[in-house]
Amino acid sequence: AYTDYNKAIEVDPYCGEAYRHRAVYLFMKEKKDEAIKDIERAIELGDEEAQETMYKFQLLDEFEESDNLDDDDFFKK
Repeated sequence: AYTDYNKAIEVDPYCGEAYRHRAVYLFMKEKKDEAIKDIERAIELGDEEAQETMYKFQLLDEFEESDNLDDDDFFKK
C-alpha cells in the first residue's frame, strides 16, 4: 500500500487524497511525525476529509497517552 501511495503522489503531487491515505498508513505504523506532515499537506491541498483525519489522529494519540496513565493522572487532565 505504501508504495502505491508514493506512486500516486509521484504521478500527481497535488492529490490530497493520496497524501491522506499515506498519512493513515504511516500513523498506523506509528510513524506519527511523517503522518502529520502528510496530513497537513493533504489539508493544504484541500482534501475534504483530511481535517477530520487530523482530528482522529489527535484523539487516538491522546487516547494512547491516557492509556499509559493511572486513573488518578487521567482525571487530572
